[in-house]
Amino acid sequence: FQRAIDALAHLPETPESARLGIDIRLELRHPATLLRQFDKVSEGLREAERLTRLLSDARRLGWVLSFLAEHYRLVYELGDALRAAEHAMKVATTVADHDLRVVANLYLGQVCWTRGDYQAAARHLRANVEALQGDLSRRLLGLAGPPSIISRSWLARSLAELGEFAEGITIASDGLRIAEQLTSVFALVHLCTNSGTVHLLRGDLDAAIPLLERALALAREHVPLHVTTGAAYLGYAYARRGRLPEALALLTEAVERAPS
Repeated sequence: FQRAIDALAHLPETPESARLGIDIRLELRHPATLLRQFDKVSEGLREAERLTRLLSDARRLGWVLSFLAEHYRLVYELGDALRAAEHAMKVATTVADHDLRVVANLYLGQVCWTRGDYQAAARHLRANVEALQGDLSRRLLGLAGPPSIISRSWLARSLAELGEFAEGITIASDGLRIAEQLTSVFALVHLCTNSGTVHLLRGDLDAAIPLLERALALAREHVPLHVTTGAAYLGYAYARRGRLPEALALLTEAVERAPS
């Protein structure tokens, strides 16, 4: 994708080349994010935003804003993340784009969760779960994992934070079943991490630790972005179990890997 962007710079500046430049940068965002190349993501999305505004392309602007919201959340710029997600939702409504609305709603729910607004997070994420049934539950919509699964994962976490453990466990189990059927590693990491954390918050270490161990193993092999979270939660679970040397090693790793 980076070579494609470099090659595009040699073409005349036309609306067609601008649209192509936007789409390539949106594709580049995913692998760069998973590799923790946040500067590359930021640079690409900001240029894509500039091009969409230059073209007055509302639909592409909505997608750029959605991905900017997730980028800002990952680097803990939560005010910018919330503004981008809310703007993306407005654009999705204006252009009546169902797929964009689902993705923007997912990222808005995640931003609300990260800000500690679990009620709002659950509301947004539940709307996605209800909207993505049947064959729609398998669609990727340009993401690393199906939004139906990722929405279930974060909804389960939101419910756990609200003390609704039974429903959270049921929703996480449904998401894990779908993820296993689709063999989506990214979705499995999400579901194992958040399902394990639901059990952890409930105090059920026997159920939590195997899920968190699986999540961290998968993240180390396939999804480096999520090693930090996996190490943090598994380290905490080990600490509560009394496995202190292992806990200390994992928690130290999580601190060292976390964005500054």
